[in-house]
Amino acid sequence: MTDSKDTTWSSSDESVAAVDKNGVVTAISEGIATITAITANGTTDECKVTVSIPCIPADSLTLNKDFSIINVEQQDTLAATYGPEDTTDTLTWSSYDESVAIVEDGVS
Repeated sequence: MTDSKDTTWSSSDESVAAVDKNGVVTAISEGIATITAITANGTTDECKVTVSIPCIPADSLTLNKDFSIINVEQQDTLAATYGPEDTTDTLTWSSYDESVAIVEDGVS
């Protein structure tokens, strides 16, 4: 068996995943890269590495108003604050009863 010190490592895309001389792979950015190992005698093997952005769920949500009273044909703007700051969740606005109010991007 060949010692890993006799193995040469490479990445098909170092902007996605880098590999050091010991075969330790470091994720750099989202994407796909192929890590290749080549032994001193020319034997090769590959590993496809997919790097993704971790899902960070929102753990808090606060609206700027608890209630809103508006007249027909008027609008009111709601604002939402949610976190953590680096959450990957997105905000979806909806109305419980669209015959009363339609909400689009926080504007009713």
